[in-house]
Amino acid sequence: MTAATRLSTLAALALATLGIAACGTTTINTDKAESEITKQLDEQVGKGAKVSCPDDIEAKKGDTFNCTATDPDGNKATIVVTQKDDEGNVSWELKQ
Repeated sequence: MTAATRLSTLAALALATLGIAACGTTTINTDKAESEITKQLDEQVGKGAKVSCPDDIEAKKGDTFNCTATDPDGNKATIVVTQKDDEGNVSWELKQ
């Protein structure tokens, strides 16, 4: 199964919770978010996806932001990250 197929197959199925607040700030540690989401994607769909999230996301309960997962073939999928609180706890879902 190719990485693109794995991303497609798991679209809307991947859901995880992460604690990713930057220490002492009110922003999300997006470097940590990228790392943790990549790790979990690797476990679920295989190695090779790269995750990119925007910088300077304010930690605010209920807000969402999008990251992008790119497989080794260049196929992209959107990851919707939802903030569960204002302390950096989030859940994420892979969308197609």
